[in-house]
Amino acid sequence: MSPNRQPTRTKFSAQLASFDAEVLGSLTLVTEAVKRATDALQSGDPTEADRMAGELASLQALLRAVEREVEVAFALQTPVDTDLRLMLTVLRVVPRVERGADLARHVAERAHVADQLPAGALASLAHMGRVATAMWERTTAAWHDRDPSAAADLDGTDDELDLLSDEIAHQLEQMEGNLLVAMETRLIIRFYERLGDQAVYVAERIAYLATGLEP
Repeated sequence: MSPNRQPTRTKFSAQLASFDAEVLGSLTLVTEAVKRATDALQSGDPTEADRMAGELASLQALLRAVEREVEVAFALQTPVDTDLRLMLTVLRVVPRVERGADLARHVAERAHVADQLPAGALASLAHMGRVATAMWERTTAAWHDRDPSAAADLDGTDDELDLLSDEIAHQLEQMEGNLLVAMETRLIIRFYERLGDQAVYVAERIAYLATGLEP
């Protein structure tokens, strides 16, 4: 490598490391957001959503900046092999991480329904939240470790969310009461299902990053 090429390569390597770290940090933050949203829902705390809003807005601004930086890097560099896979994966994953942050906030915004739900339905919702949190925890660890096995494992875990969804839907059918609460609860169910879907998608992209094979 020519001497004048070395500084450019060093700068690019540092940039790639920054992309990697930003995604890992963002996955960690979304995982924590899902946990906090579930805790707020279980306790009926309507104030958590406001606390989360500013933090998640900052996260989304960061993710959009990362997207722009990756696009510029594509224009200036000619990435190949693992470098190319990392940059492609970042571009594919960032929107899903951003969506995960939105979904967590949407759950927290509906924490007020807790005191109007039967104990069984609320417990099942909290269980959904714990499963979704665990899925994002596994995805975050998979990014850190470049673990291609997480995708298959999480696909199975996602089935558990579907079963819980059906269980809560059945409980809502038996519930006589506020139609608005039932509608809000169905939205929460959907948000948790989508959180599971996003975690599976990210894990699939991690498998591609680790192996070079499309899922």
